[in-house]
Amino acid sequence: MALVSEIRDKKEPVFEKRIQPYKRRKIVGREKNEQIAAEDRWNAKARNEKLLCEVCGRLIEYDEREVFFSTRRCSTCENTYEKFERDD
Repeated sequence: MALVSEIRDKKEPVFEKRIQPYKRRKIVGREKNEQIAAEDRWNAKARNEKLLCEVCGRLIEYDEREVFFSTRRCSTCENTYEKFERDD
């Protein structure tokens, strides 16, 4: 196994290959933390404002916001409703 000083002398990009994925993971981790924080803020808002599906009464999740504000239903109930509309 080569010593660190030998690798530096050869100017091989051995460590660069290892550092880049680490930086990428750190960025992805930060984005994930931001997403989790946004979901937590939404859940608190939904509980405080009682944003519930008009069909099943379930609390609206972060990913269902757009569907909820246009239909007042959660995505599960909206998909079921659309399925029955197509079948009729």
